[in-house]
Amino acid sequence: MDTVQPTKVSWLWEPYVPVGKLALLDGDPGIGKSWVALSLAASVSRGRSFADDRRHGSRPRSVLYVAAEDDPADTLRPRLESVDADLSRVFVMSADAVWHGEGGLGFIRRVDQHLGRTRAQLLVIDPLHAVLGSVGSTQQGSVRQFLLCLGDVASRRSCAVLCIRHRGKSRRQGAIHSGLGSVDFVAAARSVLLACRHPADPTRVVIAQAKSSLGPQDASHVFAIFQPGVDWCGRLEVSADDLVSGVTSLPRSGAAEFLRAQLENGEQASTDVFRAGRDAGFSERTLRRAKGTLRIEAVRRAQRDAPRGSGQWVWRLIDQDGHTWENAVWPS
Repeated sequence: MDTVQPTKVSWLWEPYVPVGKLALLDGDPGIGKSWVALSLAASVSRGRSFADDRRHGSRPRSVLYVAAEDDPADTLRPRLESVDADLSRVFVMSADAVWHGEGGLGFIRRVDQHLGRTRAQLLVIDPLHAVLGSVGSTQQGSVRQFLLCLGDVASRRSCAVLCIRHRGKSRRQGAIHSGLGSVDFVAAARSVLLACRHPADPTRVVIAQAKSSLGPQDASHVFAIFQPGVDWCGRLEVSADDLVSGVTSLPRSGAAEFLRAQLENGEQASTDVFRAGRDAGFSERTLRRAKGTLRIEAVRRAQRDAPRGSGQWVWRLIDQDGHTWENAVWPS
């Protein structure tokens, strides 16, 4: 080992999606896994930071998206446009386009060729089980070989690989084992993420980390799907195991109580909320995390003819009779 030069881990989204490694995103059908992947793809294509992570914006890079279930024309392109992706940098392939009847290791060879041509920094496989071919999701020896080869491609191409899986029927095991297939999937992945409904708000989804091999696990993230796009609502102090076990309530922090009192009489500019929060002893980061535990949305207020991106962000509580999110936009 004295000849090995130590290197730092590179991230697309720290500590959830590492570059040159495999990551899993598990969740029930229809929960919003593809929306998360497309939102991440859009951020990579624009060189933006992802969700509320301000650390990892970089120059725009290409994305290779393998789609086995969603149609590129009527589903993927409209969704990519809604999350403001640079379409010239997102390369979408249906599973048939890369299989050519092979699947499994043949799929990896063809994806490797496409990564070489596109120089993509992110590869999304949606869903993973659709490209296994004859490997099968429960054949441990074959699965291990498939994942070793996929991991080698990720490392050699310096490409983050995000594999999407459906959850299994059994909910008795912990979050780390909730996805379909062999335990080898979890063993090979350096990060395992889980998408579940928000315990206190069924209109929102929580992304929690069930495994992190490259660093300490971080807080969960909350988002809502609306038309058009994804609203990242902040962080939430709840674990993946809590979500799997069916926790139905969350403790309210002092910051959450502060936000509720601050906004109960109407919306306020986010800058005013942060200023009042500092006076009350709460950091901006704490307030953003507390925002994820409440029904709060962020809306940009601007004049009708104002340039795109101008205006002032305001926070407001969502009314209790059910908000449709029809006016929601990207959060501040």
